[in-house]
Amino acid sequence: MERTLQQLATTERYEAQLARVERTTSQAAHASDKAKLSEADRDTKRKPYERDKLFHYLWKRRYRFPEYRALPVFRAADGWVARLCGYDRAHRDYGMLLAIPERLRVHADRLLAEATTEADALAALERDALAGDGSQELAEAAKAAARELGEVEERVAAQERSNQELVEQRAQFVAGEDPFSRQARAVLQRQIESEDVATLRSDAARTGSPEDDVVAAAVLDLRRRQTDLDQRLETARGDQDRALQALREVQRLRQRFRQSGFDANNSVFDADDGILGALGGLARGALMFGDAWSIVNRSQRFRRLHQRAPSNGAEIALNVLGGLLSTAASALGNSSGSFGGSPPSGGGFDWGGFGGSSGGGGGFSGGDSGGFTTTDSF
Repeated sequence: MERTLQQLATTERYEAQLARVERTTSQAAHASDKAKLSEADRDTKRKPYERDKLFHYLWKRRYRFPEYRALPVFRAADGWVARLCGYDRAHRDYGMLLAIPERLRVHADRLLAEATTEADALAALERDALAGDGSQELAEAAKAAARELGEVEERVAAQERSNQELVEQRAQFVAGEDPFSRQARAVLQRQIESEDVATLRSDAARTGSPEDDVVAAAVLDLRRRQTDLDQRLETARGDQDRALQALREVQRLRQRFRQSGFDANNSVFDADDGILGALGGLARGALMFGDAWSIVNRSQRFRRLHQRAPSNGAEIALNVLGGLLSTAASALGNSSGSFGGSPPSGGGFDWGGFGGSSGGGGGFSGGDSGGFTTTDSF
């Protein structure tokens, strides 16, 4: 793969396309920087205009805009307010303050689209070259293997959950905590406790059989032993609960181990007893999960695999352009125009083209409305 790209990089066609990518990408980045600076300047300088209540009133009335309509008496009143607050000059300055960032952003977006097209063309050259040496088939096979591995891991996780349920069920049977064992134990206990000691001895004495006396003595002994066995059973249950908890923590560590890719071919561990100690401590309950995982994580590292570095053209350029696209989208979302609107491109003031061949200039249109033309609204 690398040899194919190295050979491609020596061709005139690739060199020419790479030069176009570098040029357009640089221009797009520069234009985006200018647009960001202009937008920041706009956001700072617009605040005094928007805090001026008289200017705010006239701008909302669309005074000095082509769409401004008012009866003569109101037109005269608006003119008096305009002279009072210096509206004509502020109107022109505020209009330009809003329009310049918009024009710069449009210019930057145009250059960005051009640079993206050139980068896509360069990437197409690389894809075509790689398709000829079988790299595409290898990449597709790797993706298929990765998908299959993911499916296998999901099945393993499901089997682990099923196995854990079986382990817990078995633990209940061993501890006598399953429904059947509890029911049988309750029946026996009720039967033994149904008669007191005196009754048992009296009944055994009346039978005249020494065997009944032996049975009665055995029952009494069993009652004494029951208390001791109940205490020992409670201790055993506690030990079992701790063992089950340790097993769950070890399985949790194993799942995190696999999810982190520590079972990959390029995953290696330091030659010490840290991991074994962590597993032992976790199994004994001497370590918490977080502490054990920290020990495993510190002992692990990944070997660097032999991978193709991004080319000097398509991949690098597309990464840069992706960042510029994100910046442009953010600027579009943050732009709020004048008092909640955004100035369109039309109007009496012609800005010409940025970086193009169109002429600049123009001026402010005359007439009753005059001033800077836009359709901003509150």
